[in-house]
Amino acid sequence: MRNADSSEETRALGARVTGARTAKGVSVAQLAELAGVSKAYMHQIENGECKRPSAQVMFDIANVLGTSVGYLLGRTPDTPEPGKVRIPASLRRFAELHQEIGKEDVEMLARIRHRGDQPKTEKDWEYLWESIKRSVR
Repeated sequence: MRNADSSEETRALGARVTGARTAKGVSVAQLAELAGVSKAYMHQIENGECKRPSAQVMFDIANVLGTSVGYLLGRTPDTPEPGKVRIPASLRRFAELHQEIGKEDVEMLARIRHRGDQPKTEKDWEYLWESIKRSVR
């Protein structure tokens, strides 16, 4: 019975990865490259043939797809739809004050967590944004 459960879980994982990937408009090859795995391995994951992708691989895939590992594993039903990111009110206000920050950058900021938490104030978001800009010049 354990193998049947495991097989169902791997197929469900593959289906969620495929769904999130297609919702984001990313090809298998693009996802594989961005997540740092081979295209063949990504196919195995999506087809439910890979029993246990590593935590790092799952994190990288979730990060590329703009979702969470919990969503991909079917553990967090309240996760936003793949490709959609919850924008905290303080980040939304920060972005409104700084029109030069594009939607993609706002979504990138919204995905950032440190020990499961995010900045709380507009000033905190500004500090984070400035730090990122300075570090990637």
